Amino acid sequence: MLHIPDELIAGDFCVVRYDYGKGIRLRKSRLYRTQEEAKVAAHVPEPPRRRVNPYMYLH
Repeated sequence: MLHIPDELIAGDFCVVRYDYGKGIRLRKSRLYRTQEEAKVAAHVPEPPRRRVNPYMYLH
C-alpha cells in the first residue's frame, strides 16, 4: 500500500511521487485504498470472439 504524506495532499488533489523528481497529480477519487480494490476496478472482461465467416475474405 502506498502512503501519501500530508504535505502532498492539497484540497481534493494528491501528488503521487514515483521516481526522483517525478510525480503525477490525481484527484482523491482516482486513488484506491488497497491494491485489491484497484485490481477489481481494473478488470476488463474480454470481448466476445467473432465467428469467422468462410465467405468473408480479402479481394
